[in-house]
Amino acid sequence: MSPRKRLFGLLLIMACIAALAFSYSRESRYLKETY
Repeated sequence: MSPRKRLFGLLLIMACIAALAFSYSRESRYLKETY
């Protein structure tokens, strides 16, 4: 695998993790307001 592809894959994984963490924190805040 070329270094550029590996770097792109790493960025993609980091973006997925960031999106998951963002949605999780938003949902937990929403649940706190609901209950």
